[in-house]
Amino acid sequence: MKLRILLLMMNIYLSLAIFAQADSKGTIYIIPEEYSSIHHEGEKALLKKDYGEAVRLFKRVLKKYPDFPPALRSMGACYELMGDFDKALLNYEAALASNPYFSRAMYYEIGNLFYKTGNYKMALQSFEQFDSLLQLDSKQFTYNGFYEQNIEKDYFGKLEASRRACHIAMDSVQFWNIKEVKNLPGDVNTKADEYFPFLTNDGQTLFYTSRKGESFDENLFVSQNDGKDWRSGEMVRVLTPKTMRGWRPWCGMDEMFFLLFVRGSLFWDM
Repeated sequence: MKLRILLLMMNIYLSLAIFAQADSKGTIYIIPEEYSSIHHEGEKALLKKDYGEAVRLFKRVLKKYPDFPPALRSMGACYELMGDFDKALLNYEAALASNPYFSRAMYYEIGNLFYKTGNYKMALQSFEQFDSLLQLDSKQFTYNGFYEQNIEKDYFGKLEASRRACHIAMDSVQFWNIKEVKNLPGDVNTKADEYFPFLTNDGQTLFYTSRKGESFDENLFVSQNDGKDWRSGEMVRVLTPKTMRGWRPWCGMDEMFFLLFVRGSLFWDM
């Protein structure tokens, strides 16, 4: 996430004349060179990870020009990198409220922040909005350069998993009365899609399925808790043929066998 934002900021700093921005109606927003320079200094501070200084500089610009989208996005990036997702969300939403066609990628970023703050319904709506905007020509958006388009491709690759995560989280809240969903600490989480966790009775062993992408089958993995964090998962074995997708593991109470649901049928494996 940090690398993505820093690359984005580099793109803003190097390739955009921020002192002249047009909204979707063709209106040109012009800020004086004095404030353009302040914004550039803020971008430099952000690239150096001096977030406090960057925020201070962006606030100077926004005090004079509160609806200036580049400063709002930059301010939001600072807060996101600092872990203040609520403030990041406020700034990102303000940027798009000022200009809905400022950045298409920001709709996904807003969805990601809604998810992190536990608003899964709004997160899903934002992901769907990002998906619908992909039908438009990128030239309709103010930010449409090389880096921005690469970021959009990355987000599109994550879109289906993001939607699925929202549905799982909303089901968890509705049916299991789970108030908050957090990632497990440690190395157990990867870039692959992981599903259907099962925790053994002693709370020290976690079984789950994992697959690398939509074209891959799921395999069964196991992770051990070292007392503080969960270790990186190791594949146990492939329990079903590749043609049998959609299986879910349940471990027996004695942890000596697995029950598998495959396409609505029940299987077991020692």
